[in-house]
Amino acid sequence: MYMRDVHRLEHIQTHCRDVLYDLERCAQTYEAFVQKPKLMERMRVALYHIGELAEGLTDTFRAVPQDRVVWNAVCLWALLRTQPVQSLDTLWLWYTVYEEVPNLLFYCCDAMQGKYQTANPQ
Repeated sequence: MYMRDVHRLEHIQTHCRDVLYDLERCAQTYEAFVQKPKLMERMRVALYHIGELAEGLTDTFRAVPQDRVVWNAVCLWALLRTQPVQSLDTLWLWYTVYEEVPNLLFYCCDAMQGKYQTANPQ
């Protein structure tokens, strides 16, 4: 794995952990989540950063495997930069932070431990 990918994965993990910490601390249900616009804004910003980081991963890394993480979809989170939180579908935002972010974190942890091999750069 390229060092560029390692550094980006480390930062993606940090953002994922921040999201999960905030969810656990502030909003364990959808009803609680939608009542906290500042929390939703923090989630939007974190997803934006994750998307920006994912865009910079090498094509080699993003190509394998696609069964756990669809990197093209994660990269689209970078488009959240220009979206005010009020314009987002709150159910989509909830699903993304509650389902997709933990899956992404687990995948990144596994990748960092070498469970997914990509072409070995020379």
